[in-house]
Amino acid sequence: MDFRKCLVAGFAALALLSFAVLPAAAEEAAAQKMVTPAMVSDSGLPEPGETAVSLEQAIKLARETFQVPAVFDKFSNGFNQSEQGAFWELHWMPSGDAGGYMDVRVNAQSGEIWSMSMWNPPADDSGYRGLPAYSREQARTIAEAIVQKVHPERFRETVLQPGRDYTPPLLNQPRGAVEYSFNFVRQVNGVPYMENSIEVRVNGDTGEVISLYLNWDDSASFPSAADSIAVSQAEQIFREQAAPQLYYFRPRISGGSEVPLKLVYTLPGQRSQVLIDALTGEVLDNDGYYYGYRDMAGGSEKMMADAAMNGYQLNPVEISAVEAAKNLLSRETALAKATAAVAVPDDFVLKYSRLEQDYLFTDNKFWHFSWEGGEEPERKWLEVTVNAKNGELVSFYWNDYRLITDTSSAGIPRLSEDEVRTIAESFIKKVQASKWEKVVFRDAQPFTKYYYKEKPQLPDGYTFNWTRVARDGIQYPDNGFTVTVDAVTGEINSYQMSWYDVEFPTAQGVMEVGQAADRFLQEAPLTRSYLRLWPGVQWPSAQEEAKIYLTYHLTNDYFTMLDAFTGEILNSEGKPATVLPQEGDFTDLAGHPAREAVEMLAGAGIISKVAGPFRPEDTITQAELIAMLVRAGTYSGGGVQPLTAGSSDEWYKPYYEKAVLMGILSKDEQPDPDAPVTNILLSRLSIHAIDLYRVARLSDIFALDFKDADEIPVYLRGHAAIAVGMGLMELKDGYFNPQGLVSRGEAAVTLVKLLNSWK
Repeated sequence: MDFRKCLVAGFAALALLSFAVLPAAAEEAAAQKMVTPAMVSDSGLPEPGETAVSLEQAIKLARETFQVPAVFDKFSNGFNQSEQGAFWELHWMPSGDAGGYMDVRVNAQSGEIWSMSMWNPPADDSGYRGLPAYSREQARTIAEAIVQKVHPERFRETVLQPGRDYTPPLLNQPRGAVEYSFNFVRQVNGVPYMENSIEVRVNGDTGEVISLYLNWDDSASFPSAADSIAVSQAEQIFREQAAPQLYYFRPRISGGSEVPLKLVYTLPGQRSQVLIDALTGEVLDNDGYYYGYRDMAGGSEKMMADAAMNGYQLNPVEISAVEAAKNLLSRETALAKATAAVAVPDDFVLKYSRLEQDYLFTDNKFWHFSWEGGEEPERKWLEVTVNAKNGELVSFYWNDYRLITDTSSAGIPRLSEDEVRTIAESFIKKVQASKWEKVVFRDAQPFTKYYYKEKPQLPDGYTFNWTRVARDGIQYPDNGFTVTVDAVTGEINSYQMSWYDVEFPTAQGVMEVGQAADRFLQEAPLTRSYLRLWPGVQWPSAQEEAKIYLTYHLTNDYFTMLDAFTGEILNSEGKPATVLPQEGDFTDLAGHPAREAVEMLAGAGIISKVAGPFRPEDTITQAELIAMLVRAGTYSGGGVQPLTAGSSDEWYKPYYEKAVLMGILSKDEQPDPDAPVTNILLSRLSIHAIDLYRVARLSDIFALDFKDADEIPVYLRGHAAIAVGMGLMELKDGYFNPQGLVSRGEAAVTLVKLLNSWK
């Protein structure tokens, strides 16, 4: 494919789109009329003349704004009215078995297009190959042009948010379309309001706009930003009232007590965010609550009853498991423990029982029992889990279909949060008196499970969480109790205990809280945004509405905690967080022959586009080349880590492992990451990347007319011949120069040719 022709065609289309004006049909929708139920006919459509925009006008608006593919020869329509307004719903699709559709939503009062989505697969159903025809920058121009055309006034109030697109594998295989996403967020008083935006997606292979969504509230009222407290004041409030706290953390991986716990600093209550009212300085308690994932079992394990079945001799691991099973409660004994802990109705039937092991602590085994009772529509079930070693109650859960399907018996909630919490506390004290002394209350979550015509004054129940307090008063959020109580009946619907035998490391030597707070602010500076909130109200009444607040909040998108000793930022798995570099333009590519290739690869996420030099004349290292080939053949995204040879953290190892799986490297091959790439190595790895190495190994079938053919090892003659024959690499004055060094710019040009070689 000729990229220059593609670019010229793309920009020509953009020019036509940019100078287009709103369709004339929109002018006919000037008179604003509100559609009422009385105006809607039995067919579900408004009566003629009762909407400012008729169905015919809506169709014209859609067709004059978007090009409906000719193959979409079937049409249907509908009408929808909600709090957002009245809308014509237009739908085009192809006849026969061909796939695809286009949906357009037109405001029946203003004539504005609120949404469009389209799926138009390639006619031959072969998919796409290689690099997309349009870069992200070109697609952005297309997106901006369509938003300016459809919503010119709103577009002037928006700012494009940074975006990172994920690209399907681009090497020699059919792939799905590359899609670029753009989110134009509303700005008020110079402050973003993320809830209002215009989102656009563009097909990178065809340049088509494939979706547009408007989410906008013209009636929203925003507080002035003029009286906002300074960011320095907000930072001090964060340090004093919302500073990170010290917690124990264990990665959710198997390994039991052999996986050491870490001491980490994270936001209070394990929250993901802190919100500060930018006008009053109040810390807003509206972040939601941390829901710990407390899966008690990670897959069933069937014990072998006959150790010598079919004459097979058990290995040491299997023998150990058999010996451990001898110390477990029998099914009958465990069942008796379960029914003693939880009263099972007489008409309930035991449906199944199973012995499970804990995913994280595989030495922990549990007996799980499940009963069912009643008839439809009042069928119920009960699940109970007990420790398979000591019979300790681990969890139970009641499910009652009647509570969902029959609202006549719902009644009015009669218990307050304090009354319900007392019920939960009493139960824990009864079944786990010693552990109760080692927990602290974390939070309460109200819920509703009955159906009402009007929202009740009190919720139907609450879920309460308690967290284990370990060494030196430090909390371990993965351990504790969760109890759900029905506020109507006062019954406990569910109970769950998570408690592991682990060693808690000492906190001696951890950084001070103030240092941790400063580290958070350094890595995730506070920024202002408008947010719609119900602050401080867990159970807002039907009359209460959310209001928009001007807030300060952290920008911690890529990390959730700090190592309490070193201050290193960590992700949700407790591993060092990857800090994505800020995207920018390369500063040393102007006039360079590799500029176009480098920018194409950067747009596809194969190399990082960061502000600064690309160094196109520097020799590329083996680690850098392998990483580029791997990224080209796997799902990748813009803004990936820079390729940095010589790094002490061995950043290249995951790429080497993936390269082996892809056939780029042999199983035992470990290239020197800092060694330079030669022409012969570039040809070999490139041919392996497109799965032609089987042909390349047939070296006897290739006749090389290179002046230096004798300098090429016999087993690599096929690689060199194919690389030159496909146009991936070029001879210089008839020489291949197998030991010549390859620059970063030359490698980029070769990779672009490689990606497009199968188009």
